Amino acid sequence: MTRFIIASAEACIGCRTCEVACALEHSASAAMFQPRLKVQRLDSLSVPVMCHQCEKRPLRGGLPGGGAEHGRGSG
Repeated sequence: MTRFIIASAEACIGCRTCEVACALEHSASAAMFQPRLKVQRLDSLSVPVMCHQCEKRPLRGGLPGGGAEHGRGSG
């Protein structure tokens, strides 16, 4: 099974928890803590932007406002 994050721009509240989940999953050590997705603020809108480096990438649903979910799946 592949771990993945699906981010919803419509539900994103800008909490950046998806960045932390991504960095925890992909960083080899605490010193290399770097997410593979970033949340960008555009005026009053927050938009999650994926790096597109994971094989199967598509956080959906689980955070405040329904913005993200971290899970396992086949993509």
